[in-house]
Amino acid sequence: MSAFSAARRAEVTTRAGFRCEYCHLPTRGPVATFPIDHVIPKAAGGSNEPSNLALTCPHCDSHKWAAALGPDPESGEPVRFFHPREDVWDEHFA
Repeated sequence: MSAFSAARRAEVTTRAGFRCEYCHLPTRGPVATFPIDHVIPKAAGGSNEPSNLALTCPHCDSHKWAAALGPDPESGEPVRFFHPREDVWDEHFA
């Protein structure tokens, strides 16, 4: 059972363009349901407001989980994960 209503799931899915908001994998084709992620985890004060929700593929969801930071691959320093409402995908993943 989902923590989100069918209407909220449809809103998030449509806004995401029917693709994972982190890696851009399309929802068509994969067998698994795409979860809805809290961009800022609830444990870190994130809300259920639509602006804090992102459609994720199972792979991205399992890697991000309830984290907001991850190690920079070059420096090893903690950095904020990509935020689909604040960051530009092509710039962030350059």
